[in-house]
Amino acid sequence: MTRKVILIVVASFIVLALVGLMCGFTREELHTTESPAKRYSVKITQKRFLIERAVYLNANHANEPFVRGKLLYTGDLMDSEFGDLYPNYSWLSESVLKIGRSVGPDSDNLRVVNETQKRIAYLLIETYDDKFVLFDVEPGMTVNVPFVYFGQLSCQGEFAEPSERLGAAVKLVSGEKSKGQSQFIIRISEISSMNGCIEGAVEQSLAADGAIACFSSSFLRYAWMLIARRS
Repeated sequence: MTRKVILIVVASFIVLALVGLMCGFTREELHTTESPAKRYSVKITQKRFLIERAVYLNANHANEPFVRGKLLYTGDLMDSEFGDLYPNYSWLSESVLKIGRSVGPDSDNLRVVNETQKRIAYLLIETYDDKFVLFDVEPGMTVNVPFVYFGQLSCQGEFAEPSERLGAAVKLVSGEKSKGQSQFIIRISEISSMNGCIEGAVEQSLAADGAIACFSSSFLRYAWMLIARRS
């Protein structure tokens, strides 16, 4: 009899725990937006499990999904909500989405160059204040993005074929906002185009661009990323 009671109690606890876990997991849609010509549609969703939450970006191109579950943000009860941190959504062009806080004039300029022979499905570029999502960066394409540098500049993304990810990040010691107009560049190139030492190629690349500092480079099997500040 005692064993039966113990089994019933244990089973009850298991059922209650499962119900608690199910009730603790929620999924909600935070925002949806379409590019001006409706070529791209973007949905921002949040998954919450007990005190933890994560925000993801999903994007469709011509009604076909091509970016799925790209993580944008994680937090808990001690952190602000994503919508409070990044309340503004605006399309800078048909393929460049800005998610952020700032709504005033952007004093800096970022030049993004895809020097590979592969199409980049998306790039996520982030500072402390804003996030920029660039879709379908074709081989040889240059994209100019007006922005305000604040604290750090990171870039991550994914090639369309093959589906391989890339990324790099830099941070200034001061962590302050840019004062005056500054020029930044992100270059993604193929390793096969370097013809030798990677470090030497980086130095040559900097000299060609007139960059005064190379903050970071990230190497993949066939591609590398350079982030630099020119002035």
